[in-house]
Amino acid sequence: MSFIELIAEPVITTLIEKLVSTAIEKIFEELRPGTQSVETRLDNIQKILEMNQATHLKAALSFLRLGELEKARDAFIHAEASDRLGAVARLYLSILFTKEGKVDLARERLKVALGINPFIIKFTEPLQLSADNNPPHALTPARSWSRQLNSKSFVNSVPRPKNTLLRLLKGQGKYGAISTVSCSGGDIAVSWRLGNDFLEPPDDGGRIISMINLTNGSCVWTTTVTDSELFFATPNHVVLKSSKSPAKYFFLSMSNGEMQREVSPEYFETIFCPSANEVRQSDEFKRSNQMMPTSASIKVHKERYTAIEYKKKNFLQKWFWPTVEYKYESAAVLTDPFDLGIFRIRASNKWSNYFKPTMAGRKVLYEELLYSDALISRVS
Repeated sequence: MSFIELIAEPVITTLIEKLVSTAIEKIFEELRPGTQSVETRLDNIQKILEMNQATHLKAALSFLRLGELEKARDAFIHAEASDRLGAVARLYLSILFTKEGKVDLARERLKVALGINPFIIKFTEPLQLSADNNPPHALTPARSWSRQLNSKSFVNSVPRPKNTLLRLLKGQGKYGAISTVSCSGGDIAVSWRLGNDFLEPPDDGGRIISMINLTNGSCVWTTTVTDSELFFATPNHVVLKSSKSPAKYFFLSMSNGEMQREVSPEYFETIFCPSANEVRQSDEFKRSNQMMPTSASIKVHKERYTAIEYKKKNFLQKWFWPTVEYKYESAAVLTDPFDLGIFRIRASNKWSNYFKPTMAGRKVLYEELLYSDALISRVS
């Protein structure tokens, strides 16, 4: 059974139960603020292609507001057919199908919507999943593993310059630091960087994005990106958000990391994820996505470090000027968005802050260096 089938079943069952037991007027009353917000943002879409894709959704929401449910249903059907990323259209269509008694069609649309965007349910009231609806089995037999991202096997998968001399000059670094981890797509998406000293900024502002197999911890694919950061993963895509203006969102294939689509924020926050501004604050997002402390913020936590002194072999340094190493681990434990107990992933950066003495004439100067080992582990 796939990841989306496991997370979809209890979520769909809970949502269908709610829809069946609630009057449709009350359901759409709950959704009204979000619906009005989506309609307003649809008017701001500028790209011609995105405008065309939004036409049917805009019409469907207008019919919905007027209470013309059959026309709204037909327009939502056109909207889902016109765009593979149309999670909103499929969510509303599932609601209308449920109220028409077509529960099988509703379940089918909800499953597709969750595959497109597992946080689309945030658009409704928070769901309280019943323990009775939790899956009785895990995605795979629990198998623990641990992988170091800055190990040779992972580093060799990082795209490097083809020119040998340029590759030697540029180097890849032997230390690693995780920036963002996302487990909301099943396999684990990780944004990280390589370096020799994390007090120095990356050469080109780039990040490494790696997809790690949930079952055995192997590297599925690795790519490098510039001026963008991992936002979250879905069962179908890895979503990146640009770090420069104007804001953009990029969709990478979950299977091979290839760029599949670039969309505007207006499109992203209407057709794909209308609750984008609230997603980061939701419990579902926090359970399955985590930003890790960077090298800059690590310095703030120095009081948590464990200090270790190393005596040098040099006679003078051996007695008077030891190298000092401060150790600190920043870690996070992640699970699936709905906390169904499918897996638990631990991500950690093991920081080492060195103060290394050097002689400058009669003075002793301390050179500061910051290293890190980046680890991803499946703990259950």
